Parts: sequence; C-alpha cells; structure tokens
Amino acid sequence: MASRTSQVRDSGLGLTFWVASSAAAASAALSLGYYYWSRYSAEHGGAADSTHAAGGDAGTPRSRVHWGRAAAVWATKAIHADFVSLKALRNLTETFDFAGKGGKEAIETNAHIHTKSGHPVYVIVLTGGPCGGKSTGLSHLNERLSALGFRVYASPEAATILISTGARPTFTGAKPWTVDTLNIFQEGIVSLSISLEESLIALALSRDEPAVIVCDRGVADLRAYISDDVYSQALSQFKLTPEQAFQRYDAIVHLVSAAVGAESSYTTANNAARLETAEEAAALDEKTQKAWKGHPRHFVVDNSTDFTGKIRRVTQAIAEVVGLPESASDVRRRFRVEHVDALKCIPDNHVASRVTRTYLKSKQWASEGVVACVTMRETDGTGENYVHRLARPSDHYQVERMLAKRDYETAIEHHADPDASLIIKTCRTFTVPGIENGKETNLFCSLETYEAPAKLKGESFLNTNAQSLSSSIELKGAIGAHIGKEVTSDRAYLEPVLAGVFLKA
Repeated sequence: MASRTSQVRDSGLGLTFWVASSAAAASAALSLGYYYWSRYSAEHGGAADSTHAAGGDAGTPRSRVHWGRAAAVWATKAIHADFVSLKALRNLTETFDFAGKGGKEAIETNAHIHTKSGHPVYVIVLTGGPCGGKSTGLSHLNERLSALGFRVYASPEAATILISTGARPTFTGAKPWTVDTLNIFQEGIVSLSISLEESLIALALSRDEPAVIVCDRGVADLRAYISDDVYSQALSQFKLTPEQAFQRYDAIVHLVSAAVGAESSYTTANNAARLETAEEAAALDEKTQKAWKGHPRHFVVDNSTDFTGKIRRVTQAIAEVVGLPESASDVRRRFRVEHVDALKCIPDNHVASRVTRTYLKSKQWASEGVVACVTMRETDGTGENYVHRLARPSDHYQVERMLAKRDYETAIEHHADPDASLIIKTCRTFTVPGIENGKETNLFCSLETYEAPAKLKGESFLNTNAQSLSSSIELKGAIGAHIGKEVTSDRAYLEPVLAGVFLKA
C-alpha cells in the first residue's frame, strides 16, 4: 500500500496539473472524481456496493443518489484534507512558512507568504459584479507583472468551472434543486477555490521566485449569494472561519459591474455562465462589495472613467500592493530609438520577452472599427501566455481575454488575416530613474526591437509610462541619449497600421 506521503504527493501533483490545463478540465475532473470515489469505496469497505449486501439495489436512482452524495461530500472533504496534509509536509521540509516569516532573507512586503529565499508570493482577488472587466484586467495584469519579473498564475473562477460542466443551479421546472443539493454546490465552490489556490501557491513556492497569484473571485464571494450562516457552515467544513477566509488574500480589487454607471456596455454575450439582467447584476455588485467589506486592502474600481481608464486604475491598485514603479500604471508614451546600441544602455536586470502578434479577419469587427488579434508572449523563465484582444483605436477601447494554447492556435488556423503581416518583436522591460514635470521619479520602460514586418526589421522603439500625454519626460543615464522623436499620437506608427490592417478613421 502506498505511503500517506506518496498519496499526498500524487494527489497534489494531480490537482496541480489539472488546474494548469483548462482545456483538459473535464477529463481531469472525471479522473479526479473516480480517484476519490475509489478511495471512498476502499476506505468504507466497498460502500458503493454495500446496498447489494443489505438487500437493496445499487442501480436504483435513490440508491445511486444516496451513495453518490455521500461519496461527493467525502471527496470534497478529502481534497481539503489532502491539501492540509500537503501544507504540513511542506512545513516539515521548510519549503515555506504560511505565517509569512519566509526564509532568513525575507524582505518586507505586503505579501503574507514568502518562499524559502524570501521572495514574496502575493495572492490577489479580482472580483466584482457581472460584466465588470475582470477578464481584461487579468490579461493586462498578467502582461504587466510578467514584464516586471513576477511569475503570474491565474486561478479561474470556481463557480464558472462547475456551471460549465452542467452543474447549473435550477430552482424552477420539474426537478428544481433542493437545499441539500445547493449546499453541496456551495461546498464544492469553496473546495475547488481552495484547491486551485493551494495548487498555485505550491507551484509558486517550489519555483522560489517572486510571484503573483491572481484569483478570479475568492472564497468570500459566496456571501453575495448565500446567507452568512450558510456561508460560515460551508467554511466550517474546511475548518475555516470568515476571518481566516479574508486572511488568505493580500488584496481584493473590485471591478464595478457595467450595470452600475455604464449600463449601455452591459452584456451577457462574453460569458456563457452569466445570465443576470442589468438590474440583477447591479444588485449582485452591491452584495459582492459588502461581502468583502472589512478586508484591509479592499479596492473598488468604479465606472467613472472610460474602460481604458478603469483598467489603468486596476493596475494602480495592484501597484500599491506589490510595489510597481509609481508611473507603471498611467499613460503610455512611445518614442523612436535612434541607435541600436541602446541595447547596451539598459539595465542588466531587464526582463526579455518575445512577442508574436497575429491579426484576425472579421467583417463585423472591421465595420465597427475594431481590430482583433491574438498574441503569444514568451518570457524568459516564465514560459508562454496567450491573449485575444479586441481594440478600437479611434477611442482607445480595448478588451482582452487570456487564451489556452489550443484556442490560440485555432484562432490563427481559421481566422488569421492573410493580408496582414505578423508583428514579431523582442521586448525588454526595466525601470530607470527619470524626471517627469521637473520631479524625480522611477519610469517603467519597454524597449521593443522588431523582427517583422520586414520594413521595421532592426528598428527599436521605447515605451514608457507617464502621468499624462502632455507630461515632460527625461530619462536619466545612457538610455536617455538615444531617445528620438515621440510617435505616441502618430497614426502611422500604430501596430495595426504597420501590419497592414485597414483602420477606420
């Protein structure tokens, strides 16, 4: 019989890779379910077949529900128990310290988890009412934080995963859900959320490097849908209190639903699990804000600006938590670089990534002045990530969503614009001292050197972030001597134009 250590290791790794591949979620979930059902049967003396021994019929719906429910509840608790054991195992081997003490060289940060070498591992929740912009915010943060040297992990929304499998709560019709079924569903959300988060924390700690885990909703989001008593009861199944649920996260960023202040932009088209009307979405948004009330770092990002400004304010909130450069979340400015030896003038600790952008063809998008593309970013030491972007250059509207590799490849295979050139470039990101409007500051910069299209091969541009388009900027050090003409507002230097994509004026 396998040792408990090997069982914990195997189940932990199994869940880790299950989380890592959303494309295989259904088959992995089936394997996981069979694994825990088998363990349930083994540890309860073949309970799945005990109905036969008692003279019953295990094939009847009632019997299947009886032992199926028991196995489901047991499996939910067993998953959590495995992660508790996994934590204990890591504590024994001094892999990490959940109390936040970290290793001997732990640095002072807002993170409550540190690796054995002292690197912070931040756990941040993106939440809000339906159609608030979480997907775009997650994609934007992934790109920005990766460029700054963080390994970024995205924990998907547990409720959406469950609903997408067919487990959609139903309260009308011939067979509405019972209270017991709903409670099992809520416990499943808690269990899956914890499992996803703990798997990613384990991966981050094993890598022993700075990391940010961005969660699409957190455990306390359940409070927007159920009573405090039911919520506390669901947490108690995993030996958690509401206060401990809060303590799992370093910050909460709430993106207010478009149904509150941007009603014309509210839609259910981009999420199959979203069924709420605008009025229902607004009510849920208010409840979700209240659910996280009391967390020490609870940021609420409303719709008082356009969507680009909203995503910018999300980045500002994260900057406060993880210590991004103070200008890293404002307006992007773009300059030509006059000499290729600028590569020798940037800090040695820059982060390099190779970006390949493919533009997609769609008559509908083109008629609305929207440009669609998919992007693969390969970053030193952090692997690849894939993004789908819809952008309207005329009013700076932009929506992004992270993709699985399979979806990225499918988009290229079936929708790539044959008349548009690929954009291929190497981006080197870094921070340098500078002066903005006469005040010394640190500037977040990206030096981009193009491989394609052919007319840009070998040319470089420097992007930096400023408080506004009219700010005066001066970069200190050798890099400043190579900065040429600013092309921020020059339409000819927009990447879709450079790629040969027609843009409506």
